[in-house]
Amino acid sequence: MFNTRGKTMMLLLLAFALVLSACGGGSKSSQHSSNSGGSSSGQTSSGGEGGGSNETVEISFMHWRTEDKEVFDQLIADFEAKNPNIKVTQTIFPSSDYTSIAQQRLLDGSTGDVFTVFPGSQFEAMLRAGLMEDLTGKPVVDRFVPNLITKGAKDGRQYALPYHLVYNMPLINVDIFEKLNLQRPRTWSQYLDVLETLKQNGYIPIAFPGADIGQGQLMNPMLMNENTDEEMFPKLLTGETKLTDEWFVNSLRKWQQLSQYFQPNSLGTGYEAAVTLFVTEQAAMLGTGSFHAALALSQNPDMRLDLLPPITVEDESQIVYEGVHNTTFMLAINTKSKKKEAAEKFLEFLAEKETAEYYANNTGQLGVVQGLEYSSKSLQFETDFTQLNTRFLPRSTIPDKQIEDAITNAISAVISGMAPEDAAAEAQQVVEQVRRQ
Repeated sequence: MFNTRGKTMMLLLLAFALVLSACGGGSKSSQHSSNSGGSSSGQTSSGGEGGGSNETVEISFMHWRTEDKEVFDQLIADFEAKNPNIKVTQTIFPSSDYTSIAQQRLLDGSTGDVFTVFPGSQFEAMLRAGLMEDLTGKPVVDRFVPNLITKGAKDGRQYALPYHLVYNMPLINVDIFEKLNLQRPRTWSQYLDVLETLKQNGYIPIAFPGADIGQGQLMNPMLMNENTDEEMFPKLLTGETKLTDEWFVNSLRKWQQLSQYFQPNSLGTGYEAAVTLFVTEQAAMLGTGSFHAALALSQNPDMRLDLLPPITVEDESQIVYEGVHNTTFMLAINTKSKKKEAAEKFLEFLAEKETAEYYANNTGQLGVVQGLEYSSKSLQFETDFTQLNTRFLPRSTIPDKQIEDAITNAISAVISGMAPEDAAAEAQQVVEQVRRQ
C-alpha cells in the first residue's frame, strides 16, 4: 500500500512540475510569438512607446515644406541612427492646404505625433482643440531664443516652438552703401536722404515688386512704429481701430513719399524682375525680405547683403521697433499621440544646435535655436537682428483676407497717385462690410 501511495504522489508531483514549467520559462516564447505575429525576428512596429529593447516605435512628422523633404530625410536618418528603435515618417501637405487639413488629421492621433503649426489663427485653433502638448518647463524650450518663441505661447504656457525666423524688410547691397559712405538712418528724414543720395548717384533706390508681393511685405516695417499696438488689426473688427485713423493714413502718406524712389512701373514689376534689378546692381535695395537672399546670391555670389527697415519716426526717442520678424514653422507634439516619449525625443533632436544649423544652412532658413552659426552666405547679414527689438509681422494679425486685400489695395492706390485720405476711406469701407457680415 505504501508503494502504491508513493507512486501516486510521485506522479502528482511530476504533473505539478510540468504545469509550473508551462507557466514559467515557456510563457515568454509564447507571448513573444503572439506579439510579433509569428515572426522570429523579435522586432515589432507597434504603436507602443518602445520600452522593450527590440521594439520599434513609428512616429509621424507632419509639416508643409515639401521643398525640405530631402534635408529632413537626412536628419531623420541621423536621428534613427542614434535612436534605432524609433522610425520617423514625414507626412507632408502643401502649405496652401495645410490650414484646412492639419487639425482633422491630428484628431485621432495616428498622424502628426510631431507637427508644425502656423502662428496666429491656426495656432489659436489648435490650442482651442487641445491638440498641442504643454511644453512649459521642458529643457528643450531653453534651447530657443526666448523673445522669438512668444507666438507659440499662450497665457504663460509654451505649446509650440518656432523653427524658422524670417525678416520681412528690405535687403541692401552693402558695397554700394559703403562706396557712398551711407550710414544706417535713424529717422524718416534720414531714410529719405539715403534714398535721395542713391538716386542722385544713378541707382534705383528700391526695386519694388508691386505686381505680387511688395505691398504685403514692405507694409510691415512701414507700420511697425506707426502703431505699436500689436492688436491694431484685430481691433478693426471691434471698431476700436479704423483704417481712417491717423496711424494708417500717416503710413500711406509715407508710402507716397517712398514710391518716388521705386523703379518705373513698380506696380507692374514681379519679384523675379525686382531681384534682377538688385543683383545687376541697378538697384541698391530690394523691397522684400531675408527670404530672397539665397535667390539673390545664386545670381550674384559676390554681393554683401544686409537688411535696412524703414524707420518712419522723426525722433530717435520714438523708435520702439528696429525691424520686423516672422517666426513660423512652429514645432509641437500632438496631445492625441500614443507615442509622446518618442515624439519628444525627435523634438529634442531637432532643437540640437548641430541639427538646427544643418537644417538652416541647407534650406536657406534662419533659425530660432540659440547660438546658430551659419555657413551659408545667404544667412549671413552685417547686422545681427536677433540682438535688436524686432516686431512680429503685423500682416499676420490681419483678421480677414478681404481686409488684408483692402489694405494692400490702398497702398497700391497711393503709389498710383490717389490721396492717402481717400485710399484709407475706401479701405475702411471694406472693413465695415466685413463687420456687417
